[in-house]
Amino acid sequence: MHSLSVVVMTYNEGKHIRQCLESVSSISDDTLVVDSFSTDDTTTIAKEMGARILEKEFEGYIKQRAYCVAQAKHEFVLALDADEWLSDALIEEIKAIKSSSSHDCYSLNRLSRIGSSWIKHGTWHPQYILRLFHKGKAVCAGRIPHDKILPVEGARLKNLNGKLFHQVNEDLADRVVTINRHSSMAAQTLLEEGVSPNLFRMIFKPLYRFINEYIFHLGLLDGRAGFFVAITAAYYVFLRENKLYELKK
Repeated sequence: MHSLSVVVMTYNEGKHIRQCLESVSSISDDTLVVDSFSTDDTTTIAKEMGARILEKEFEGYIKQRAYCVAQAKHEFVLALDADEWLSDALIEEIKAIKSSSSHDCYSLNRLSRIGSSWIKHGTWHPQYILRLFHKGKAVCAGRIPHDKILPVEGARLKNLNGKLFHQVNEDLADRVVTINRHSSMAAQTLLEEGVSPNLFRMIFKPLYRFINEYIFHLGLLDGRAGFFVAITAAYYVFLRENKLYELKK
């Protein structure tokens, strides 16, 4: 039997943290919430639900995720965001893995929602992301603003069937706030990597992102929600490229 640590990084996630922690209550042997000094009731709710709380200034998604994993008490770790929660099917799969683990790392199939609309097509689904792993068999990596957990060379990886649910944004206003924040971080990353802005990138990259999301990956099958995802994805790229231009100037 493998003991499991569930690690969650948070900042002002009072709306979501209860659902997240409730979904892991039957499988977690150590629940840790790493909070970046929330000003809402995130930590109050987490404490009420029996989680350990550590506060740490946010230094970027990659470093924060790595810190969470490092503080886990057990060698078997499930890394989550506060706006994610496990389906019943995924909970049962993890229970079975705790009893007998045949692999080093496990990827979860994330199904995301904006408002009340589930995004079942486009580049968003299926979306397998490594979140369940044995320490030493995976590393925290990625490209700011996005973090990614990757298996080390030689690690045995398996995809699970149950869904990892994800509440991406509450509404359009929330989506715009997220896109504005992430595009600023992405532009800074491109600048540091030596990427130069140009008219081609500013015009055609947003257009390609929309076509790729909506047409090539069949986002159109999600109706209005699919169009919403595609157009906001293109808007993100438009902002990123124009912010890169401003930074370069």
